[in-house]
Amino acid sequence: MEPVKNKSEKAEEFYKKGLDALRKGDYEGALLMLTITTKISPSFKNAEKLVSEIKEGLKWTAQYFCPKCGKFIEPESTYPLFKISEYCPNCGTSLPTKKENLINFVEISIKLLLFGIFPILLLIFCGIPYPQITQWGGISIKWTRLSDGIFSALSLTPLTFLFLLAINDPEGNILGMINWKFNSLGTTPAYYIASALLLFFVVYLYFLLLLTPIVTMHKKNEWIKWRKQKRFLGYSIIFTSLILIRRALAGIFY
Repeated sequence: MEPVKNKSEKAEEFYKKGLDALRKGDYEGALLMLTITTKISPSFKNAEKLVSEIKEGLKWTAQYFCPKCGKFIEPESTYPLFKISEYCPNCGTSLPTKKENLINFVEISIKLLLFGIFPILLLIFCGIPYPQITQWGGISIKWTRLSDGIFSALSLTPLTFLFLLAINDPEGNILGMINWKFNSLGTTPAYYIASALLLFFVVYLYFLLLLTPIVTMHKKNEWIKWRKQKRFLGYSIIFTSLILIRRALAGIFY
């Protein structure tokens, strides 16, 4: 007959099981075993500390726990300037986190290639007038209609082109149809307001896509928090205002 184990021995048993599960990547199982440990022995400080570390780690899309001391390795800085240590700050144990820095570099690089040029195109088509030769051989300064400028910028953005290919519309007929709807409003205040709102929306979408990590390690659902949204909205308001103010100073309200 096996001897009856005391609380300390039971706690130690569950603690070891929790550590084993943690090393194998079974974080939910580790959390369960270590939580049981703290209930059996509330004074088991190591187990309590690991429970806290695992709960924090589960808030992230990827987890790196030190195999020696169990500490969760949180990034030193987050996307897009992501950086995570390759060594445990507690005990100095080497960690396989190098790939996360590479993943971040690849993600931001692909995004910049696909649509990083978009705000520059908006500035060119919407914020800068263009010279036009008149029938008398002179040169006059013209401004692109706001909606025309927006859709021109969209059509020259690689991501938009890939999207149009995916829906079997390489000529961008859908963009032309939407722009026609805007232009049908003429030069009325309704047209200007609608075009300004469209400008704000596409700029907001740009910052949302660029600054929201997809595969890089990040806190789950972090992008929907007001702190992040305030950042995206702030950038969008500033960029949109710069273009509208530039046009307003030139007396352009169409």
